[in-house]
Amino acid sequence: MNKPMQNNSLELYKKYTIQTTDAKILKVEVVKLDDEKIYGKLKSGETIVINKSDVREAKKVDVFSSVAIALAAIAAVIFVPI
Repeated sequence: MNKPMQNNSLELYKKYTIQTTDAKILKVEVVKLDDEKIYGKLKSGETIVINKSDVREAKKVDVFSSVAIALAAIAAVIFVPI
């Protein structure tokens, strides 16, 4: 059973990866919140409205760790002898 989403669990103008109950995965920048809905903006610029009751999971996008993993992979390719 899913836990209900808390009102303070998302921050405005932050990017999240949101998985809905129908298994859609959306990368959204949250622009507005109310008691029932999340209003967001996709990377394409499209505005989207998601019911909080339809959210299975929301994770904050961690840019720093993504960049660190990419740099480590590039360094491994450059410095590992063949």
